Amino acid sequence: EAPEDLEAAGGLERALGQIGSRDGLAEAHTVLAQQASDVRLRAVHGLLAGHLLEGAEKHDEACAMYRLALEAQPIAGKAFDALNRAYQAAGDVDGIQAIYELTGRTRTQQFAAALLEAGDPSAAVEVLRGLLGEAGGDSIERRLYLERALEESEDWRGAFEALGERRLLTKSESASSRIESRRRWILAEKLAETDEAWEFYRQLHEEAPEDA
Repeated sequence: EAPEDLEAAGGLERALGQIGSRDGLAEAHTVLAQQASDVRLRAVHGLLAGHLLEGAEKHDEACAMYRLALEAQPIAGKAFDALNRAYQAAGDVDGIQAIYELTGRTRTQQFAAALLEAGDPSAAVEVLRGLLGEAGGDSIERRLYLERALEESEDWRGAFEALGERRLLTKSESASSRIESRRRWILAEKLAETDEAWEFYRQLHEEAPEDA
């Protein structure tokens, strides 16, 4: 279990803790993370270094250490969570793609939400449609994410159709009314001059012929 690494880590941490050097402690954990022969030690020291560097607002260095920790132990833990937050805030879609692939989580709602927050709604749409197409993968929450992603990617026809699908599933009159209001807004503001507008109005008339 690499006792020499453990001994070195303990000695450095005790010495630096006694002199109160946060930066020195972060540097020590960084060196140990880079040099540890055991993957678990690399993960632990990488995580600790990342935490200290993030506290010192050294974000790029913190991400590098969190990434080292995650690559040593590719699980959805603290290093993954820290990178997920940082990459979303930075709009780093490639970084998000990498850590979700590394942890085998590319077919999750969390992945779609991360892509959406990072500014790639089209990619989020693709993930969400795949999830909704799976057996048991349908949910109102996923449909809400899909509608938001479609609107942010300016796929107004897709958003209009997605709202219509959710309206068929809802049993709440108030929710149905809100959905219909949104559909009408999209139709009037985003689709009024398209070739599809006449067909949409025809469908609306068939559904509610009493609605002048």
